[in-house]
Amino acid sequence: RIPLVSLQPGEVVPDILNRMQRDLWAERINQLSGGQIVQIDGQSVAIQSRYNYAMFLGMPNARGFDFIYQEIQRWFPLDQIEVDAYPYQDSEKLYIWKNLIVTLPGTTRADEFVILSAHMDSTVFRQGNPLEQAPGADDNGTGAALLLEAARLLKDYKFERTIKLIWFSGEEHDQHGSREYVKDHSLDGLVGVINMDMFGYDGDGDRCFEIHAGTLPESQKIATDVAAAIQVS
Repeated sequence: RIPLVSLQPGEVVPDILNRMQRDLWAERINQLSGGQIVQIDGQSVAIQSRYNYAMFLGMPNARGFDFIYQEIQRWFPLDQIEVDAYPYQDSEKLYIWKNLIVTLPGTTRADEFVILSAHMDSTVFRQGNPLEQAPGADDNGTGAALLLEAARLLKDYKFERTIKLIWFSGEEHDQHGSREYVKDHSLDGLVGVINMDMFGYDGDGDRCFEIHAGTLPESQKIATDVAAAIQVS
């Protein structure tokens, strides 16, 4: 990890955007939704489902969690990666599902942190067995892949605040993964969350990027900053 310490604050966003690879992001969406074969532990795998049950029952075509975990281990030491296991109880059985968390420690304001998040799981898109047919390219392969691209890029920088990159599971089951996260992780020092979900969706067909920020003044400030960063590109 080689921090780009020579950059001035105003140069960081343009530098990150210049180093971002759209083709690599698109390739990861394809990989996470079964359109392209990936290598996991030396095996060729098509990730045809990221349905929670399938991923955490160990189905061979549902190794989305394993793929993301493998990728982030290429860039971060294990002491910066947390496999956050939590219980999920349905009407029949107790299961153990998992979130993935990467922590980039801050420098001068390390006790404050920002979360960049996306859910890795998907729901049924095609007819048939949901354990086999849940590719979820848009919902939410787009966000999960973008968070991987963020991980690849942000590893090379130092920031004042701590940054947490979180791939939640259980989103398609009543946001269970994020609900469990806040049960056993302190939110003291949290200053903002940017959640990346369905980046490929264009509800009104205007070909413009949509930011859903709610009405809180703090959220509006984050939305304005994101919009300004987009304008830089």
